[in-house]
Amino acid sequence: MAEKKRGSETKLPNREQIDSLLRYIPLFGDPEYRPIVRLSNGSGREPYPIWAEEVRKFYQELEYDGFLLEYDTPVLQKELKTYIDDPSLLSAIDLETICRLFTAHLQRETFSEGHFPEMVRCGHMCALLERLGEISRE
Repeated sequence: MAEKKRGSETKLPNREQIDSLLRYIPLFGDPEYRPIVRLSNGSGREPYPIWAEEVRKFYQELEYDGFLLEYDTPVLQKELKTYIDDPSLLSAIDLETICRLFTAHLQRETFSEGHFPEMVRCGHMCALLERLGEISRE
């Protein structure tokens, strides 16, 4: 389990915030959905992915609705790799772990542009949302 940053408290999202995110399941679960609409022209640097509007809104909801937690990045990234490498582990995670994984995905996007939309495309985000739905119904 990832270690919290010193002095940080864990405040998890409420049921309303959780249920709000679940509306992305059909979209992110659609194999035809494309989370990147195009690449930028670069403007003096390498081209970067331009996210679909829904992905941008999802990202904002994670940020503003309490799904992002403060954890040490190296530890969190190692935990994220474990769940990406073995998605079957997602079936038993709790709400705090889901929040840690959302946090880790957004941290990774900072260092590796395109990671977050790729996790939408490959089904990892949908799997996290489906588990979130199961937790919401418990």
